[in-house]
Amino acid sequence: MFNYTQIKKIALYAVLMMLAVFFTFPFFWAVSTSFKGRGENIYSSTPQWIPRQPTLNNYVRLFREVPILKYFFNSALITAMGVVVDVLLAALAAYALGRFEFWGKPLITAVIIAPLMIPVQGTIVVNYLTIKGMGLVNTYIAVVLPYSVYIIGIFILREAFAKVPNSLEESARMDGAGELRIWWQIMMPVVKPQLAAIAILAFVRFWNFFMWPLIILKDEAKYPLPVGLTALEAAFQQDFRVIAAGTIVSVIPILIFFFFTQQFFVEGTQGAIKG
Repeated sequence: MFNYTQIKKIALYAVLMMLAVFFTFPFFWAVSTSFKGRGENIYSSTPQWIPRQPTLNNYVRLFREVPILKYFFNSALITAMGVVVDVLLAALAAYALGRFEFWGKPLITAVIIAPLMIPVQGTIVVNYLTIKGMGLVNTYIAVVLPYSVYIIGIFILREAFAKVPNSLEESARMDGAGELRIWWQIMMPVVKPQLAAIAILAFVRFWNFFMWPLIILKDEAKYPLPVGLTALEAAFQQDFRVIAAGTIVSVIPILIFFFFTQQFFVEGTQGAIKG
């Protein structure tokens, strides 16, 4: 007979498995649909998971009829800029909050937290007017700049910096290291797992940007992949197979990036929770 602990663990795993199936169902259905030919029904009440006649024609049409590589490059550029700026700014702010004691620190912390209470839609007008006043409309930097600081990332890194032993900092100061050198050469390597976790979150956030780029970019040639893929709905209204292929293409970079950094992500988030 199972004891209470074993039953609890079995129930937990059963719930987790059901949630996994629920959340991955749309992805696997899109993968299956992207390989189906026109002769296969994709709207049947009982999904046909394995295509009867697998084909790459949907992907061929996608790359032939839509400038998907241009959109891909735009997304890669925006995401790279966003991740670098996001991680650096979050690390600088977190270092100050985690290692220094100064007048007004609780107030500054409250001011940093306050934007979390404002929905993203509520900041669009202000951000647009600011970017327009700076003359940056229809530029890649305009996509990144208003969202270049991830508030959650600041507090994850703040906890990580706060737990670094003072002896490391004191030894560096005795060797004549300045503040920036201590931050870059001593502190940053120590919090590498948390930095990786922030980078992954930033990567997903900037790669999936849709509403803001659609508003701030006027030239379709500068559209990132999520915005550019909206053209599929007009070009392939009657063929969801190609739309599914475009969806898979947009998801692949996130899966690859997470696959190679998942260990750091787990370590970083665990460190944040323990902190």
